[in-house]
Amino acid sequence: MDNKYNSNLYFILKNPYFKKIILFNKRKIYTILFLSFISTLIYASFPIITQLYLKYLYLQESLTLLFNFTLIFIFVYIIKLTADLIIEKYKIKYFEKLEKRIKELMIEKYVDKLNILAFKKSDLFTKHIFLYSKLVKTVYYNLMDLTKIVIIGIIIFFFDKTLLQYLIYASPIFFIFYLISKRIAITSNNDEKDFSEPDFGYIVRKLADTNASNNLTRKTLVNHLERNMKKRVENKNRFKTLSVTMESFISLFRVFYLCYFGVYIITSGLQISGLIVGLLFITLLMRPISKLIISAPFYNVCMNSFFKINALYKHKISIENGKKE
Repeated sequence: MDNKYNSNLYFILKNPYFKKIILFNKRKIYTILFLSFISTLIYASFPIITQLYLKYLYLQESLTLLFNFTLIFIFVYIIKLTADLIIEKYKIKYFEKLEKRIKELMIEKYVDKLNILAFKKSDLFTKHIFLYSKLVKTVYYNLMDLTKIVIIGIIIFFFDKTLLQYLIYASPIFFIFYLISKRIAITSNNDEKDFSEPDFGYIVRKLADTNASNNLTRKTLVNHLERNMKKRVENKNRFKTLSVTMESFISLFRVFYLCYFGVYIITSGLQISGLIVGLLFITLLMRPISKLIISAPFYNVCMNSFFKINALYKHKISIENGKKE
């Protein structure tokens, strides 16, 4: 399991069993990814639309051009809204199907030994299936975040190189945050090794099977809940600290941007529209960057579930190959 320390988006996507499990309807999934790309492209273009209004449309003597372009932008917005609604509806259906698909893999492996599934492997459906679904969602959102970064980066490169230079100043800070997130990922794995706590249902069943006394049952369950609560609080505090710190930095960076470019506008006679559009670009670009960094430790948290669920599909393949032979 040493690979857990090197887990990332690329490591997840190149796993053949992961791809087999999640791509159960390739045509539909690729269609949804395409719609997601269109929606992201429109979203990333909003600062350009704002700049068009501020620099050109508001300065026209006639309102005809303004109204015509507004109708076009409303139509574009409706396209984005329609795509988003289709995406969200399919995501609900997709993750229900994904859970059903994983449970079917459990049935195939444990159909003749349900006692093992119920008492020794119950964490598959009480914990690992949940984390696996969360991992798939994280992969999807990270792909969309990367798409936003690429699109916005390209737009900034061609339309505002001064803003690009200013954003480069923040890259060392984001690299430090990335190192912090990797540190969190490593400590999370170490904690997982030191804290191997069975789920609540398993302890209840074990106590029932051994006919434990009321006092022993109460003491065992309360101690389990106390240890589990402390562990969950520690993990949430660790991740939340990184998230809050990054959000605070982004807010501070925007303030510096306003001060820096505000003075630049005064001394150079530039239009304030550049300041507004630049602030929009900073906001749109830094959000996906922060989400990518914040979600990085989550890959390591899910690695145990990743391997366990993938092993179910691996078992299915081995059975099918055995039948063919």
